[in-house]
Amino acid sequence: AHLVAGYTDLDELRPLAAKGLIGGIYLAKRNVRGRDLAAVAAEIAELQAIRRRAELPPLIVTADQECGAVSHLSPLLEALPPLANFAGSRDPAADARAYGERQGRGLANLGVTLNFGPVVDLRPADKTWPDPLSNIAARAIASDPQQVADIAGGYLDGLNAVGVRGTLKHFPGLGRVRTDTHLRPAVLTASTDDLAADWQPFRQLAGHP
Repeated sequence: AHLVAGYTDLDELRPLAAKGLIGGIYLAKRNVRGRDLAAVAAEIAELQAIRRRAELPPLIVTADQECGAVSHLSPLLEALPPLANFAGSRDPAADARAYGERQGRGLANLGVTLNFGPVVDLRPADKTWPDPLSNIAARAIASDPQQVADIAGGYLDGLNAVGVRGTLKHFPGLGRVRTDTHLRPAVLTASTDDLAADWQPFRQLAGHP
């Protein structure tokens, strides 16, 4: 029930869905490349119909459409700018909510129910941070924890309004880590007190509806 599976072959996925051996699926670039929205949506709808016939809960359908640098479902779905763009707006939370609704409608039309965003790691002060794959310096909303929480909270409200849930990522303090965790293990030496600001957006938004 808690296993979300990526896939390349729909024929292999159907029996897993029917027997309750997975709880969800992950839509990757390979699943949408060169295809139109109707075809991908029909594929997801078919899997959900299999679940209903088996009297099983709907599959969680996940995607990593963070936008900005991470837009794995584009160009099938509209590529939007990063949430960091709202850090200087007059009403960032409201702008982020409208953005979340706009993005969420596209995801919902495809059949996605859970998006892997927003990033609520704090932006490191050093933009040349040696983190080429995670690239938190470019993907983080801001360095101020309250500003991050306000914008991310508005975004989650927008997603929720159209039936899509969000994910707080990645981990408090990741922006402080000088090793790219895609490539090798990292050690974070900051103290609990040092990490108070990094934890703040996660704590504020963890119970967000």
